[in-house]
Amino acid sequence: MEVEVSEQKENKLLKRKEITAHVEHGGATPKIEDVRQALVEKLGVKPELLVVLKVAQEAGKKRVNVSARLYSKNEDMVRTEPNYILVRNKLAEKKPKKEKKKKGKPAEAPKK
Repeated sequence: MEVEVSEQKENKLLKRKEITAHVEHGGATPKIEDVRQALVEKLGVKPELLVVLKVAQEAGKKRVNVSARLYSKNEDMVRTEPNYILVRNKLAEKKPKKEKKKKGKPAEAPKK
């Protein structure tokens, strides 16, 4: 898998780098975990600080466009990124859904 980083923008407000890359691959569209590992190796960063947002296949080509974010601290990442993105990158556990209260018929007054 060949990784070509096309753009890195520094976002000082959110304490992260926003990365756009192109990944050449041989077979089927690579999984987020594979793309993330390739980016970690290319950039030489800690894997727990990199979040892949999108892996989009180019039609008819063996190439995907990747959007990723690299954080300076884990706390900044957890505070900024939605939970489903962290779960998708295997950086957090899925939160259990809250049970909804069932609406039943209101209790009828006893007849006299």
